[in-house]
Amino acid sequence: MAETPTQTDKFNEGRLIAGIGLQYSILQNGVLPEQTLEERAIFVKGMLQGLIENKKWQQALGLLYQKDGPLKFLLDKTQNESLTPAIIEAAKNETKGYSLQGSWYGGTEIASLVSTHWKPEDVFTLLTETPLSKEDRENLFNINHRKFTEQQKQQYHNENGERELAAGKYDEACQHFDKTGNYVRISQIQKQLEQNLTQQNFRTTLHLAERYTIDNELVKRIVRTALDKFPEEIDEYDKEQIYRLYPDKIQLKPEEAKKLKKNHAQRLSSWDIERDKPDDETKLYWAQAHTTPKTYNDNDSILAYEIMAEQKYEGPERWTALITNTQHAIKNYKWQDFAETTKYEDVLKIQSQLTLEERAWTALIYDDKENMRKYSKQIAREATKQKNIKLTQQAYKLWVIGNGDQNDAYVTTLRQELLEHDLQEIKEKGYGGIGDWLERNDKVGHIEISATAFPLNLERAYELAKYADEQALIKEAAKRIVADSPEDALCKHNKDPLIRELAIDALTTKYNVDKTRLTELVKNHEHELR
Repeated sequence: MAETPTQTDKFNEGRLIAGIGLQYSILQNGVLPEQTLEERAIFVKGMLQGLIENKKWQQALGLLYQKDGPLKFLLDKTQNESLTPAIIEAAKNETKGYSLQGSWYGGTEIASLVSTHWKPEDVFTLLTETPLSKEDRENLFNINHRKFTEQQKQQYHNENGERELAAGKYDEACQHFDKTGNYVRISQIQKQLEQNLTQQNFRTTLHLAERYTIDNELVKRIVRTALDKFPEEIDEYDKEQIYRLYPDKIQLKPEEAKKLKKNHAQRLSSWDIERDKPDDETKLYWAQAHTTPKTYNDNDSILAYEIMAEQKYEGPERWTALITNTQHAIKNYKWQDFAETTKYEDVLKIQSQLTLEERAWTALIYDDKENMRKYSKQIAREATKQKNIKLTQQAYKLWVIGNGDQNDAYVTTLRQELLEHDLQEIKEKGYGGIGDWLERNDKVGHIEISATAFPLNLERAYELAKYADEQALIKEAAKRIVADSPEDALCKHNKDPLIRELAIDALTTKYNVDKTRLTELVKNHEHELR
């Protein structure tokens, strides 16, 4: 149906508004609210056309598809789609390498808009027939590749392969051709590079030959050609690559061959070492260069130590690796892995290069009880000098785990210092734990601290007595807990047979109820007791 003169006027008015850049102001005022819905739609369509004509097609797209924007409901799907050819034509006339990454009206990226609202064939036309920048071309393809046909994907990769090739980017070109299975084109590129081999393109040619080899003899031919054409021009890195591939193809002095092999070994990853299992000399060169862990999860120095230990290498690198491994394991609590991969006799050789605390930790890691007790007393002396309660805790821990006599006056003194620190904290803060530092197998300590805890924290006293399995203390603490409040005792300890029985007895007397009935009641509602 042809447009009426009035409709044409409204359409052109919209074009004019866009042409002079007033579209946002008009839209903010509600798109001329005094006009009919049909008039507004025609006006807006003209405005969008004006934006397209004035090379502002990206702004037109932003306005057209902005979610909950001012144009919502004004244009139907057919009207929206009718603007697509004009937008594509405008994009074709863009300057070379235009971008979709910027944000326009509503802050929406154009690539996202067309991917959501356009038909796949229109998106593909925008992708392949307009001068998009390389980054935007890849982004748009990646967003939409599942919507494209296999033929379209082939076309995209082949066209981009030729584009990269024209720019002298052989590797990128071959990546595109590889995705389409266009090995004929890859082979042509390889042949071209081989025929025009120079010192400048040797590295690229060798890389492509290794990565996309069709002809298994190609790599050998490239190496032979390089050695024949420019043997003196091959730099150290390229010599290393040749030596890695074909050590018998390049004539080197012994010291030069050793240097190249060492440089190559140092560049390998631990994965390369474990997968390829190179000769011992290569592994040793690698190990000597990887004596320090770079990150929390870096295990290179562990493998380096293992290699040097296996080869009985006694150089300084072995001990550097071991020192850093030891410190790394202690700092990050990776004790088990460390103990499984490291010989204790080696750790004992580096004791003088570790701190006192680090030496104590190694004794713990390897369960060296004699040294635990020795380091306990040394650390206790340091704790006294520094007035450091954490060192006191470590000294106590080492003594108990090291099977030191739990009745020895030395450990009794340590416990007393730690207990006094707990009591002082409670006094200053009004709260705090008692004996949280106690080692589980320190029965004597649990009995001592439990007795002290009675007037301060009955619950903790009861817990400590149970750890120590000291029946007299257990019964005494339970009685006191129930005496304070049998109701609370029953709620808090209803799963503890001793306290539950004592509480039921106390409640039976207090409330003058039948004990059997109360016992049955508690049993039926034990999960509800809080």
